[in-house]
Amino acid sequence: MNWAVIDDMMAKEFATTPSITTLEFAKLDSSRWLILDVRAPEEFAVSHLHAAINTTPERLLATSQAYPIRDGVLIYCSAGVRSGRAVQSLARHGITDGLNLIGGLFDWANQGLPMVGDQVHPFSSKWQSLLKPHLIWVQTRK
Repeated sequence: MNWAVIDDMMAKEFATTPSITTLEFAKLDSSRWLILDVRAPEEFAVSHLHAAINTTPERLLATSQAYPIRDGVLIYCSAGVRSGRAVQSLARHGITDGLNLIGGLFDWANQGLPMVGDQVHPFSSKWQSLLKPHLIWVQTRK
């Protein structure tokens, strides 16, 4: 897996999905956004964006309705695929101010932007090649 493959996938599957880059979002006042992390709880536990709320695709609509939305809803995952689908799902339910974070937490961490935690769960060995080596979380056996 590499970023060119991800970029191609994003262009095809999410061409009309509202999105924002990591560097663009980093310039905004994130306190004005509802930030939803749609990764698995074990991924979220390793690291996440500040003020992010972890939710599942099944609970996405309920979670987004349970919190105040000021400027919009930022949704992210590891690289942008799961979150792109989540933004599309919210739009089908009438919530049209959702944005997909292009590149997800992988790009955020690769850019050296602030987050909770200093490593990132790689999701799988296939996807870890998208992360800089020092950011890859390795589970230690007990």
